[in-house]
Amino acid sequence: EDENLVLSLYTGMTLPILVKEDAYYGVDYQDRLLWIRKEDVKEVIKQENSTDKIATGIRVYCYHQLYDESKWNCQKIICHPLSQMHSHFKYMRDAGYYTMTMQDMQWYVAGKVNMPYKSVCLTFDDGGDNTKLVIKMLEEYDLHATLFLIAYKLKDYMISDHLELHSHTYNM
Repeated sequence: EDENLVLSLYTGMTLPILVKEDAYYGVDYQDRLLWIRKEDVKEVIKQENSTDKIATGIRVYCYHQLYDESKWNCQKIICHPLSQMHSHFKYMRDAGYYTMTMQDMQWYVAGKVNMPYKSVCLTFDDGGDNTKLVIKMLEEYDLHATLFLIAYKLKDYMISDHLELHSHTYNM
C-alpha cells in the first residue's frame, strides 16, 4: 500500500492474476486484491482453468428519477416507477449478473482485466431524495451502482457499500 510492503507471501505460491498494470499484478489472496511488483514475480503460468465466458462489451444502464407510483406519477422519459426498477433488479440478481464498479470499468476499458459475460454497469444521475430508494433497492437485491451526483445534493444518507459516488457537477 502506497509503495510500502504490508504482507510477505511464500515463494512458490500460485495466485490468480486479476489485474495487469504496467509495473504490478493485482492478485486475489483470501478475497483481497493485493498488488505484487512484476519484478518480484518469478514466473507467470498461463492456465485455461475457466469455462466462464468473458464479456466482449459492457452494457451500461443509466437511470435518473425513481418514484413510488402510489404517491406520484411522473410522465417524463427519465422517470422510472419502483415496479419497473424492482423488475430490472430482480432479473439481474436472479440471472446472476455482476454489477461493476467504476474501477472495474476503468480496468476493463484499459484492457487490464476481463469481466464475466454477464456484467453490467448501473448508473444513476443527479441524486436527491430518491437516492434513499435507490440504496434500499440495491441493498435488497445485493447489486452495485454508481451515482453521478450533483454535489450540492449530497446527504449523509447516501453512504452505502452498494452505491459509489462520483461527480456530475456542483449545481448544474
